[in-house]
Amino acid sequence: MKRKQALPKGMTEKDVLNFIEHVENQTDEEAIAEDEAVFGKGRCTVMEIPIRLVGKVRDMIARETRTKRAKAA
Repeated sequence: MKRKQALPKGMTEKDVLNFIEHVENQTDEEAIAEDEAVFGKGRCTVMEIPIRLVGKVRDMIARETRTKRAKAA
């Protein structure tokens, strides 16, 4: 028996289906432009890291954020 997945908070099944249709019908160029519009605005990047390192990376980001906030205060 297949278990029904929960929808993202605030989304209906129709919203999810519309999103899937949007993504599936995009050209590669449109998808890249969309990603760059979202991720290209700051001094951040998206990267793949091994799952075993996720906790350490989160800790490093939290320390960096606390340091920046302390310097700004």
